[in-house]
Amino acid sequence: MAYPKPPRTSAEELDHKILVGARQGTLRLQSVELKRIPDRVWNLQDSEKITVKEIYLEDNLLKELPPGIGDFVKLYELKLDRNQLVTLPATISRLTSLQLLFLRRNRIKELPGEIGGCMAMTVLWLTSNPLAALPVEFGGLTNLKDLNIDDTPNLRYPPTEVRHKGLKAMQRFLLPFHLARETARLQVVEAGLHEMPNVGFLQGLTSLRMLSNKIPFLGPGVVRCYELRDVVLSDNLFEHFPTELCCMRNLTHLDLSFNRLEVTKAL
Repeated sequence: MAYPKPPRTSAEELDHKILVGARQGTLRLQSVELKRIPDRVWNLQDSEKITVKEIYLEDNLLKELPPGIGDFVKLYELKLDRNQLVTLPATISRLTSLQLLFLRRNRIKELPGEIGGCMAMTVLWLTSNPLAALPVEFGGLTNLKDLNIDDTPNLRYPPTEVRHKGLKAMQRFLLPFHLARETARLQVVEAGLHEMPNVGFLQGLTSLRMLSNKIPFLGPGVVRCYELRDVVLSDNLFEHFPTELCCMRNLTHLDLSFNRLEVTKAL
């Protein structure tokens, strides 16, 4: 038996819900077929925004979350399940009190690195999204306890062998990449990697140490790391000299020992 759809919420009713919700600390705008978040939300006074702890926007038709979400600096919970979002705004980093973030069944292909600013986050659900990678900033979310990435078939990073070990293993893997942006040094030891992670975004990298993994070749991303001076790839599965290193004019130390090369002497 088909049930009739509830009548569409009018603009006046939405305004009323927003004003009442702001006073109560909870904006309940779920299941009202929103294609965009009403301007009335962004036009709230700063004194009103700071009182909002919860925003519920699930089961709508939203394709983007405007940057103004960053003005709700005391937000504790944000529900955006079952929309059409493809990413989040960089201003998500301002939500330093956010603990619960639900993004199930959207169209999210990538998350901004700025999500690493949500240091209070404990729960993040990304179920059923075409997500390709988790940003390395996840490694710094030390309070995260519940990460749901079920039904994300496009996810390639962190690698499968790391994801299978659970959340803490993923964070331990991602943290060195996150820190390398500042230190220019990356070391990943005994992570069980079967392929070289893409390090092309670390163009200022000076030291690359991928010891005791199962990596058979470097891949094209390394050629972007023009500043490399120290490369240690010992105890992996290299059968041929990685020609990607031939363009590294600053390279002064290379160790390919304990691989499958005919010559494995450290240079």
